[in-house]
Amino acid sequence: MNRRLFLAVGTATAALAATQLLHGQRTVPPERAASKKVSEFGIDGAAMQRAIDSDAREIVIDVLVTILSDVRLRANQTLRFAGGRLRVPANARIKRAVLYGEGITGVAIIDAAIERNGSQGVTGIRLLNVGDTRIKGGRLTRANLALESYDGAVARAITVSGLTVDLSGWRDTAIWISGINGVALRDVECLGGIEGVGIYNGAHAIQLTSVSSHDHVRDGFVIIAGYDVSHNDCRAYDNGQSGFTTQRQTSARDSRDSRWTGCKASSNGFDGFDIRGATSKSWGVDTGFTLADCQAQDNRRCGFYIVMAEGTVLTDCSATGNDAQNLFIDDSDGVVARRFRSVSGAKTVEPGPNKAGILVYNSQSVQLEQPVSRNDQAATQDFGVSLTGRSARGRLTGGSLMGNTVGTVHAAVNTLRVD
Repeated sequence: MNRRLFLAVGTATAALAATQLLHGQRTVPPERAASKKVSEFGIDGAAMQRAIDSDAREIVIDVLVTILSDVRLRANQTLRFAGGRLRVPANARIKRAVLYGEGITGVAIIDAAIERNGSQGVTGIRLLNVGDTRIKGGRLTRANLALESYDGAVARAITVSGLTVDLSGWRDTAIWISGINGVALRDVECLGGIEGVGIYNGAHAIQLTSVSSHDHVRDGFVIIAGYDVSHNDCRAYDNGQSGFTTQRQTSARDSRDSRWTGCKASSNGFDGFDIRGATSKSWGVDTGFTLADCQAQDNRRCGFYIVMAEGTVLTDCSATGNDAQNLFIDDSDGVVARRFRSVSGAKTVEPGPNKAGILVYNSQSVQLEQPVSRNDQAATQDFGVSLTGRSARGRLTGGSLMGNTVGTVHAAVNTLRVD
């Protein structure tokens, strides 16, 4: 071709390309498919992975899919279970989770149905450093949920609602929340594991609303070195140890500034609320723990056990028929209990000063404002309020302590001011 002609053709081609670019004809990527069904690809985990990798906006699980290895999630994609489910046989080799997402955003999992065959369990869904994600509805059977992050400075905005996690005897934590900033659980049920909802390793900005946790070997709700956790209208019952607890703190920064509002603990093997600010010694700083309008009933130990938890505040809480004290403030200075109601507690406590509805032990400057502590159901309490050990500078204001078998108050001289 003549060199001038070649240049002219090239110039024209470039001009055409520029025109197309100007009018957007070459900048629009291929449109993503709106929806793909797994059944279009097959009925095993590899087929499901191909469906996900097709990059459709929505993947519909419409068949029974046998999963033998991890399925990797993609960003900005919805997985909707519509009559299908994921079954994990005993010979599966799951390394991270049945559904695993890492470092992505915009995931939605709707009406999940994941089940592990046999007596052993598996991590059903694990999200690591994932943001702007929701899990709505569904049931995990012998499969748990793990929400984790290595960077607590980043708000993740993960919401979980309407999900049931049934470990059916598998000895693991049903919902594992670790190191992450920004998780909200609402209308969630977990049962049958070693622990229910576990918040660990600096996880914070956690909101639990209308979450029920029951029939676990240990605790229903546990915080270990997490903080800024809100429990609202949550229920813990029939657990082997405590209903709600903060445990195994190793520094003054652990498990601070958490709240329980309108929560109820009943028929647990240990305490209803076991609220600890430290493991073996007080740190000398306020916990920032607040409990409001909470109830503890028929637990095998205390209704509310506040131990090494300075500055904890209880408002309008009540406890009925617990085997040990309905409220036991143990080695916790500066605790305030407003309008606490104790009914027929200390059922199995030996007669004496400890057989009280409200017991304060080795605690300084405790304030009891308008408490009610009496035997309205059965004659189980010797005293309404008792201060023992090195307790001092306590203050009792108003309230009703009548109807206990021995007396209203047991306290050494000059340890309790009664207004």
